[in-house]
Amino acid sequence: MAVALQVESSMIANGDSDVHVVVAEGELDIATLGALQGKLDALVDGTGRRVLVDLGALEFIDSPAIAALYHASASFAHVAVVVPADSQVARTLEICGMHEMLPIFHDRGEALRALA
Repeated sequence: MAVALQVESSMIANGDSDVHVVVAEGELDIATLGALQGKLDALVDGTGRRVLVDLGALEFIDSPAIAALYHASASFAHVAVVVPADSQVARTLEICGMHEMLPIFHDRGEALRALA
């Protein structure tokens, strides 16, 4: 049974800058991608925003969703993607070679430090 995608966004202070956090949980595929894409698109404003995409509770990701993450990363001056090292999503991103194209971190603290 498919797990519905839940997407939430918030902002946290991180040193001298704010970081916009987008959290996705459930399954991210072509059918649910619009929810995440909408949150990311709403943050694009050309001001060099810092965005952390937390996929820690994501159970599945497909290739259109991976492509959307890659394209979204080009829209922000600073982006970090959080994926637990032992997750299926991390394995999928590694197989696709995305660990070489996206700034992927295994915990939120590490990602926030990189975005400071």
